[in-house]
Amino acid sequence: MTPEKRRPLTRLQFARLALEQDGKCACCSERLDFLGRRKIVDEHLHPIADHLEGAPDPNRMDNRALYCVDCAKQKTRKEAPARAKSKRYAEGRTQADKRKAAGGSRIKSRGFDKSRSRRLPTKKDRERVLRGEK
Repeated sequence: MTPEKRRPLTRLQFARLALEQDGKCACCSERLDFLGRRKIVDEHLHPIADHLEGAPDPNRMDNRALYCVDCAKQKTRKEAPARAKSKRYAEGRTQADKRKAAGGSRIKSRGFDKSRSRRLPTKKDRERVLRGEK
């Protein structure tokens, strides 16, 4: 399953989100700068990578929000490990997959030295030694 591609917002959708959020960042509630000095980032609230097949479209408007650059960077940094893990699983690059490809997952032991097999001493053996018998 390939994840759905991110679709950019149209100007109308961007304006609608800005009005819904009162011109503030959805994360920190700072005033967004629409004059272009600081970039405004359109973020998915639930990442596209986490989107399950058959679930509603991840690009729908109720899954989108406008963030300031600092908040967008923090959100991306926080989501990066989970995104990398799901990518590893999707590509079959887990430790279990590597062992399976190598021919099995059993750890081989070196075994026991069978030439030196002997039983453990019992109470009777100990008593014989104490009496001087062999």
